[in-house]
Amino acid sequence: MSMLVFVFGDSVAWGLYDDRGGWVGRLWNGRSRLVYNLGVDGETSEDVSKRFIAEAKVRGANKNSIIVFALGVNDSSHMNGSHRVGLDEYVHNMEGMIDQAGEHFTKKIVCVGLAPINESKTVPFILERTISFYSLDRHEYDLALEKMCNRKNVFTYRLEISSFTIIFQRTESTRYLRVTL
Repeated sequence: MSMLVFVFGDSVAWGLYDDRGGWVGRLWNGRSRLVYNLGVDGETSEDVSKRFIAEAKVRGANKNSIIVFALGVNDSSHMNGSHRVGLDEYVHNMEGMIDQAGEHFTKKIVCVGLAPINESKTVPFILERTISFYSLDRHEYDLALEKMCNRKNVFTYRLEISSFTIIFQRTESTRYLRVTL
């Protein structure tokens, strides 16, 4: 039987504008695992927390599955002068999903840090002028996620994107997961 991997996230996880499915699509790449890309463009931790249990359950998540949460950039974005999801609520949502994943499915849970931001394209966001993404906010949310995951003993990886490679750097060691584009 194939290993089941569930990736819940936003457009970065989904692979917006990438015909190969972004970094999540490359996790599968014909290997003996089934990877469900459950990223949705524009979603926040609030959105994912409402759907993740039902979506994991219907796809057969179990104690041997791996659940990956890769979201937070949209939470940290500004719309109409304030964050779409406040920092404390973001951490609360992420912690709740981690707890629910462990209770209902598996202890194999991974969080991916927030994607880097290029403010020349995100203030305001070129695709939606009412939204802005700021590097300082992204950094604050990323650090809060890492701190909460360390407290809960959940693996966290930093996401770094170069022209040809996405690098996931384990925050407590020097291990890397490279996904070539």
